Amino acid sequence: GIEVTVTSELRDVPVISGNAAELRTLVSNLIINAIQSMDDDGTIVIRVRESDSPGDRVILEVEDNGSGMTEEVRQRCLDPFFTTKGASGTGLGLSGVHGIARRHGAVLEIQSQFGKGTTIQLQFDVLEPSVVRLTSSPAVRTARHSRILVVDDKADITHLLREWLT
Repeated sequence: GIEVTVTSELRDVPVISGNAAELRTLVSNLIINAIQSMDDDGTIVIRVRESDSPGDRVILEVEDNGSGMTEEVRQRCLDPFFTTKGASGTGLGLSGVHGIARRHGAVLEIQSQFGKGTTIQLQFDVLEPSVVRLTSSPAVRTARHSRILVVDDKADITHLLREWLT
């Protein structure tokens, strides 16, 4: 019942090392948490940029103008199962973000002001250029001849996945 405007400020940044699925989950959880913090229409800004020392870190920020957190809540918001949402919250959103950030060696900072909003910042180490491996076309050609086992308890899903992967 509320309108949320999401804007992005995405700059070109160096490569970071990470699990794409986990990083998508991290960003999704931050956006969902920001939306749930809003009682009225609001704004979410997603920023990606280099740190002030270029080549050092990549910074991801999710900022909202929701209800914000008291200092007491901010101190506990990363604890598993801690929620301010009553029965409708699991308390796993920000604790999950914290776990993913730790697994990626990221630094997590939370700035929040009750009644004004919250900014969650993650700082990821830049992957050394010598470590970056690009997939060449011969590897792609080889992958076309690979075998994939598709298993599901519903035949329709299995057939759809088979067609899609083929």
